[in-house]
Amino acid sequence: MNFPTGCRFSGATWRSIARVLRLCPREYEIVRAIFAGKRDAAIALQLGIRRSTLRTYITRLHRKLGVRDRSGLLLCVFGAYQRVESHKLFRGTVSSNGTRSLFQSLL
Repeated sequence: MNFPTGCRFSGATWRSIARVLRLCPREYEIVRAIFAGKRDAAIALQLGIRRSTLRTYITRLHRKLGVRDRSGLLLCVFGAYQRVESHKLFRGTVSSNGTRSLFQSLL
């Protein structure tokens, strides 16, 4: 599975990842900011919340996704991305590299 250059996902891909991970809107914003490499202080400022509130969100995200740290969270995002892309191929839609699934080509 090839990841997008620079690991930047489109808005539609991010929304699909959020659906796969069952993220609420605030969790979605936090995960995107973490994925972008932002530090807690910058994320809290961007979202207009206290750092302690952000830490609570992050702790709950870790618990919800079954991960221990940011690295695990990022691996979870990549896993969700793979599921999104695999689902596109299975449905026969064009993948990110412009190919169609073998199943679709046989129809």
